[in-house]
Amino acid sequence: MGIQAENEDYRDLCQQGLVLMQSKCSKEALSYFEKALKIQPNCHEAWYYQGLALHKRGCYEKAIASYNKAVQIKPDYYEAWCDQAYTLSMLEHYEELAVSYVSYYNTLKIEPNCQEAQQKRATIMKDFKLNKDSFEYPEAPLELQIKCYYFGEIQDDNQNELKQCDAAIAGYDLEIDKDIWEEKLRFFWGDELRCLWFRRSNVLMRLGYYDRAIDSYDTALGILEGKRLDYCRFRGVIPEALYNQGVALHHLRHYKEAITKYNEAIEKSWRSLHPLPLYGRGLSLVNLGQIEAAIASFDLALEIKPCYTAVWYAKGTSLEKLERFQEAITCYQKALDISRAFNNQKIELLAIDRMIILKI
Repeated sequence: MGIQAENEDYRDLCQQGLVLMQSKCSKEALSYFEKALKIQPNCHEAWYYQGLALHKRGCYEKAIASYNKAVQIKPDYYEAWCDQAYTLSMLEHYEELAVSYVSYYNTLKIEPNCQEAQQKRATIMKDFKLNKDSFEYPEAPLELQIKCYYFGEIQDDNQNELKQCDAAIAGYDLEIDKDIWEEKLRFFWGDELRCLWFRRSNVLMRLGYYDRAIDSYDTALGILEGKRLDYCRFRGVIPEALYNQGVALHHLRHYKEAITKYNEAIEKSWRSLHPLPLYGRGLSLVNLGQIEAAIASFDLALEIKPCYTAVWYAKGTSLEKLERFQEAITCYQKALDISRAFNNQKIELLAIDRMIILKI
């Protein structure tokens, strides 16, 4: 079969698939798009149409993958960007909404007059503002965010709060008979003591007293050791405390110990894996000169939160160290697009600076 005949075949298959979709036969349409892609795997339109059909079938993640293929082949394919954004919003997860917003942003960069993208981007931004606490991105690319699980109200005066925690802890007689103490720990006031130690540790982190914070977290975690945590209110605090210990060790330049804590935080995470320990581990690996391993850790963080601008920037700087300059520029461009979409001027300016230097 000649090249011209093949071209006609895959285009005909796409048209037949579209007709079936218009007749609400999306399942049958998929088989035509799949045949078209076997003939011409680089047909951006076939990938896009397949995405539309998968969306109609409710296969949102597969649809997103198809749209991704379409924009990889044709980066200025604004229709694919727009429909990818809409499909992402159907997943109703805040992280996906963030990615969705950036997809609409990409659409409007290519086609500023696309009314659908304008309207839907505005809706997503409204959701973003209402739920901004769900987005936990560090302010600047090389800052490590402290993750604090607070019990009780947070005070503005850290020193005063630390004194209050110390005074309250001193009020507990830890020298009493162990059996009696174990019995008391079953009641709420035993929980209160644990709360105080975690709260004290968090305050020490905010004050930058990292050595003391590490010891304080050790005490807090030690009180929990051996307790049933299946239904315990502290179950989610443990990975956060381990992560904070990693942050403290990183600031003290004990990078190997920090990585151990980050790994423990990842292993003990009972909820959906958070990208912060993966990001922190990557930064510590960079400081140890293990650049390839750092990039792998950054990639895992980006799988969880694709809009994590700090990680895109950090990955870019790591790729520069390996002299993989084109890949680094791609990362900086990603960081730039996301930071502009969410008005993060710090990373926007840093990404622009790095791209200018690399393109000179």
